[in-house]
Amino acid sequence: HFILTVLMIGVVNYTMILGHYYLVVPRLSERPLLISLKIMWIALFAKTIISIYQTYAHQEFFLEGAQIGFGYMYNWLMLTMRFLWGYVALFILSIFGYKLAKMRSIQSATGVFYIMVFFIIVGELISGYLNLSLGLKI
Repeated sequence: HFILTVLMIGVVNYTMILGHYYLVVPRLSERPLLISLKIMWIALFAKTIISIYQTYAHQEFFLEGAQIGFGYMYNWLMLTMRFLWGYVALFILSIFGYKLAKMRSIQSATGVFYIMVFFIIVGELISGYLNLSLGLKI
């Protein structure tokens, strides 16, 4: 779980920094950008599977009226934010970034990569918070 977190954060930051380098040296191939996004997708898929399994294994946190953890509603709020911001938004943005990089619209793709950095940080902070406070590797 931790290795996948580090891999995802590293790949997204690398992609954003590489996008900036493309703005300075525009004749470079976009292939490294596309490969890094594919690596991020693999890590994202693996992490999503782990999170779904962990959510299923600890469903007592999400049952109606649950008093464990932070309470029923707050547990669901954190889980929803984790999945929507850390997985869904990141995946959708990565598709946009991939298509933009494929079209050689590197400046626009770099802007999308910036937004991906924000979402990966927020998603992984929520994940770390749930892991440290409740022991959920979501």
